[in-house]
Amino acid sequence: EELELENIDTELFNKLETSIEDSLKINAGYLYFKKWDLPETTWFKIGKTNNPERRDTEQNVLPVPAQTLYLLKLDSMEQASSVERAILKTLGDRRIIGAKNKELFKLGGSDYKAVIKALKNLSKKLNEQKKES
Repeated sequence: EELELENIDTELFNKLETSIEDSLKINAGYLYFKKWDLPETTWFKIGKTNNPERRDTEQNVLPVPAQTLYLLKLDSMEQASSVERAILKTLGDRRIIGAKNKELFKLGGSDYKAVIKALKNLSKKLNEQKKES
């Protein structure tokens, strides 16, 4: 039995169309890896944002500017949050003790290079998956 789709509630139909289209608009998420070279030490930070430019202005509160080491664009904030959690957990033993911000780390040269390489590999894998689909 085929439904007749002629006599419909067009107002409801238009609301449904708009609602469905809006649900498909996924906002990109970004994962960033930054460092601050302070006089006595270097701090590293992993974080997520939906607006890297805005985040940069919010984070320039230290006497030295932050240097972005890597910025990874992901399909959604959910993906960015998930990857951020995984990295924060893995780097837990390198967290700066006493820092109120749980995203700040003290990393050696080989440590921070490993983070960058992992982010680059993730970016490469995600790009390959997009090409396949």
